[in-house]
Amino acid sequence: ARAGEFSQYLEIHTIWINECKVCVQVGRGMRGDFQAHVGGPYHFKDLSRIGLPDGVPLSEAREALWQELCVPGGAARFNHADGVIEVCRGQPQIPAILSAADLAAGGATAQHLVANPGTQLALRPGELSSAELPAVESMPEENVWWTVSDYIGQPTTTGGDASRCPFFASRNAWKAAIAAPVQKLCRLLEKYAVYPECDICDRCLGFDGHVPAAKHFDSLRQRVPDGIPIVRVALSL
Repeated sequence: ARAGEFSQYLEIHTIWINECKVCVQVGRGMRGDFQAHVGGPYHFKDLSRIGLPDGVPLSEAREALWQELCVPGGAARFNHADGVIEVCRGQPQIPAILSAADLAAGGATAQHLVANPGTQLALRPGELSSAELPAVESMPEENVWWTVSDYIGQPTTTGGDASRCPFFASRNAWKAAIAAPVQKLCRLLEKYAVYPECDICDRCLGFDGHVPAAKHFDSLRQRVPDGIPIVRVALSL
């Protein structure tokens, strides 16, 4: 019913949905209109397998399951996890990704705080690429997340999906981008006798070697679908 309400709202503006953002990830088209497709067994199967993996809270998984379309004067979106329909007057705000270049140019701190509520920048711009992460006890304030390492990259377009991220272009590109940050994290955690495991893969033998590896990349890529802004997918990872 909710999918039908969404379709009817869009049809008022002569907009018709021609693909499902969940099923298109496995190369499946829509069998019939949007309402019939979303209520069908193939969509349910794809949603369960791709969009709602076991072990991920629904509150997090749903953030990657918005299907958004522009309408005159704004936008409307439908959530495949719980059927919520939202509309926005004007241009919907896409969380900004903070890059080293943005920091160096200045003015990016406010955008970063919008994209990451509750976080602060613990280091000056030039320190975000330092060889070692600072000790936890050196953070300026307790009970606050502090950003101590920059993003490994950003989409080539505003609101871009995984296909627009250079570090997702190949296994080699991923390894080159992620290896150093993961090694820094592991060196920091080892000081506290903490040895992380991977929440994405079935097994993990050495976090610093596992995350840059091809097996992890393949598993992660299945959880990062094309067609959804990477900043939204990141919320569930």
